[in-house]
Amino acid sequence: LKSSAQKVSAYDLAELVLLFEQAMASCCVEAQTVDRPEDQPLGPVFHAAVERLISARREAGLGTSLSSWQHLILEAIHLRRNGYVRITEDVPLSEALRAPWPEAVRRGFQDEPSFSSSDLRSEHLQVLTQKIDARRKRGSACSIGLEVTCFGEDRFLLAGGFGRITTWLRQRLPDFRTGLTVRRVMYRPA
Repeated sequence: LKSSAQKVSAYDLAELVLLFEQAMASCCVEAQTVDRPEDQPLGPVFHAAVERLISARREAGLGTSLSSWQHLILEAIHLRRNGYVRITEDVPLSEALRAPWPEAVRRGFQDEPSFSSSDLRSEHLQVLTQKIDARRKRGSACSIGLEVTCFGEDRFLLAGGFGRITTWLRQRLPDFRTGLTVRRVMYRPA
């Protein structure tokens, strides 16, 4: 996937990031309408939202289905943003109620096909494309993002991904266990 992503244009990748943001805005709407969203998994709602958005765009003549590589990249974005240290089946739907998704709902990200023909979409896509180009030019350098202009943007960009954090923890914590899902963190004062 990584080598395929390197060949994907910044614009095409920005399109997938934007689809992810739209799907999360749709999940936020869903989470606001169900009882106990903390007890329902995010994954199925997210995937259904992606399909609805693509279908609405296709019916309006604004797009087609995703290719297999686009599905893989979208899933990687979803896992990176929502799973991170957990499998996405463990992530509750209530995560969609957290920032920045209510603001994305307010701005109409989930409204298709009207969002796809809006100036907001064009402007946001341009900003995302510029950010992706800038990150690619930086290469593997680790840096702090100084200005947030996109929904859900990481503030800390780490070359090597999350694995570098777990490696650092493993070297410093005697009881650090890899390969297990974190279900509870307990703090014991020294």
